[in-house]
Amino acid sequence: MKVDAVVEKYVKLRDFESAITAEFKKRKALIEQEMDRLEVELMTFLNTTGQESANTKEGTFYKKMSMSAKVEDRDMFMKFVFETEGANFLESRVNKTAVDEYVAEHGMVPPGVSVVRVVKVIVNRPSAR
Repeated sequence: MKVDAVVEKYVKLRDFESAITAEFKKRKALIEQEMDRLEVELMTFLNTTGQESANTKEGTFYKKMSMSAKVEDRDMFMKFVFETEGANFLESRVNKTAVDEYVAEHGMVPPGVSVVRVVKVIVNRPSAR
């Protein structure tokens, strides 16, 4: 096995992947921009005609409300959760950094947590000389 040749091919493929990914992102951005413009046209139509949805021979379009929530004051929010027993406001996931720190300090993972570590080969191009 000629390791130099393998590394050279890997770097070339990674560069090619980067180039086509960049081109894809440019084209995708143009498509999304045009779709956004068309969505504005359709929303304008619905608002102007006083409709919530409309059917055409090409398809149906309708208004859909979405919502996002963000914690602005963590202390105030957590106080509310504990005072009202509002556990339904929380989602359960583990903080990887805290787990790493715990393992470093205690030599074991916290109870109820599993850790999977994956070792991967990383390839760097040679430094410019």
